[in-house]
Amino acid sequence: MPARTVALLMSLTNGPADALPVAGAYNFGVITKRYPIEPHGRKLLSVRRTQTWSEIVVRIGGRELGRSDREALLNGGVEYTLRDHTVLRVWLELDPRGNPMLFLTRNGMPLPGSEGDPVRILFTALILIWMFATLQIIFAASVICFGRPEEIIYVNLAAGLILAVLGILAWRRSLVAMVIASLLCFSELGLLLVSQGGIDATNIWLLTTNIWRLVLVLGISGWLLWRGIVAVDDLKAITLPIRHPPQPLHHDSTDPGSS
Repeated sequence: MPARTVALLMSLTNGPADALPVAGAYNFGVITKRYPIEPHGRKLLSVRRTQTWSEIVVRIGGRELGRSDREALLNGGVEYTLRDHTVLRVWLELDPRGNPMLFLTRNGMPLPGSEGDPVRILFTALILIWMFATLQIIFAASVICFGRPEEIIYVNLAAGLILAVLGILAWRRSLVAMVIASLLCFSELGLLLVSQGGIDATNIWLLTTNIWRLVLVLGISGWLLWRGIVAVDDLKAITLPIRHPPQPLHHDSTDPGSS
């Protein structure tokens, strides 16, 4: 075990790293995920849970920190004070579909790879944007190559290319690009659903089904895109350069104007 990892484990747990037990084998119905506790670090933190979230076990380097259940994590979560006096907080939130999302922070900062990690949130939103842009480009290109394209096909091709470029700029932490890409993707997705689903007021069942599908898809997509916008803003705040206050001017004692 590298010396840096040994020192880190000893600072976070209550015993020597050599005494840490090895995590057990995988059991059916039990899911284990590992996270680094610092950027670009080793995945020392493990969270083991059942499929129903009835029991959640948190360990660092194999040493158990504590156990909890779904209700406790949904009602504010739990906190563990590590040996280096940092606080690890664990809690659950529900997504729009009612699925639990596990949040992990250390002294208020999301752990890399966890649900609150802005990099992960941004990448998830950009996957939606790039998938939609790719479908537009492939469809328009196929029609142009093998069919009789109309003007709208070239508009779709341009929109797909613009969406892809905006996604690249958003990944490079451009908030303006992320906002424009999200609005463009959300609008085009809404138009696609309306045009494909059809609105027939004479068929109440079909009308209700199409409206419910429209609300569901746009609601989840809008939620993902909005989280992406917030993630870019968070990443820009994290990476802002440190600006020190200006230093007072010091006059030279030999200056004839000073007294």
